[in-house]
Amino acid sequence: MTKKGLILLAMCGTFATALAHADDTSVKYRAAESAHINIHQAIDMAEKQSDGKVTRVNFVLRSNGWVYDIEVVTAAGPLTMEIDASSGSLRPAPAQR
Repeated sequence: MTKKGLILLAMCGTFATALAHADDTSVKYRAAESAHINIHQAIDMAEKQSDGKVTRVNFVLRSNGWVYDIEVVTAAGPLTMEIDASSGSLRPAPAQR
């Protein structure tokens, strides 16, 4: 394969990756916009439930729906929890990372 062919192939791969990422981002954005619980409510709920301070929030799709995956620092140490974006219910988080 020529140098131009390799460059073109690399550019196509980069473009395809960018499109896939953009599509994933737009899906997340639409899901977050339609969630009954917004990120600010999820943070408030997590801080009240744990008596701690939120340090990280991710909006992720689990097998049973969209959740806010939240890390909180408490007096007892860090803790991870999930809040269901539809119902606001607290879910058990996957095993600590």
